[in-house]
Amino acid sequence: MMGEVAMELNQLARMGNSAKKIGFKAFGTILEFQQMMTQGLWTTSDPMLQLPGFDTAEIKKYRQKLRAAAIKDPSIETFCRLTPKQRAELNLFEGDKAKNEQLEKVVKAMPLISVAAEAFTEGEEKMTATDAITLKFTLKYDQLGEKETPGYVCSRKFPFLKRQNWTLIFVDGKTKETIIAVEKLLPKDGNSATFELKQRFGQVGKFTFYVYFKHDSYVGFDKELPFEFEIAAEDKNRIIPPVS
Repeated sequence: MMGEVAMELNQLARMGNSAKKIGFKAFGTILEFQQMMTQGLWTTSDPMLQLPGFDTAEIKKYRQKLRAAAIKDPSIETFCRLTPKQRAELNLFEGDKAKNEQLEKVVKAMPLISVAAEAFTEGEEKMTATDAITLKFTLKYDQLGEKETPGYVCSRKFPFLKRQNWTLIFVDGKTKETIIAVEKLLPKDGNSATFELKQRFGQVGKFTFYVYFKHDSYVGFDKELPFEFEIAAEDKNRIIPPVS
């Protein structure tokens, strides 16, 4: 049964251009349910349950230590971004060495990423309405070396071996609902991946979008990136070579 559901979710997540028809909220919900299915969680579950050694009682103990440890954000991502020394100082699992060692191994595998988006006209300082503008999106795994790539998913509940993936969703900034582009994004030859989209806007002014990076297997690591840029009517400093 679980295998059949997982296959159906994978098919839905691969909707590509069809995702544009249902909008970001519906498509994003499909991806989030895929995360929860992989980790054996529900909407009310604490994402910290994805980490070994943590149950409801242990999570409660950890949250009680946040103020003393000067940790303002209780999220799983913040926890995973602590240094091993900082986590050791929390005295998790009552100092159980084996549990803490296992935890550090899994934290190393968590999808901690940095993301970026930029718009430009190749070889030019400004973007104009008649240009073919490049939109470049970058995802980088912060914990991996330059030549390292992400491995298999760590899950306490999913019974199958699974490769991980990110889905990039490029959304209109006014509605935050209309999907412009969808792309699978995962590093293959190192710790980063990029996606480029070329577009001629044909209009002048400031353009606002949102870029979402959603994981297919982990809860609590997705990214929302506001993306703004301005297109000019012309570039007075641009040198146009004569046509021979």
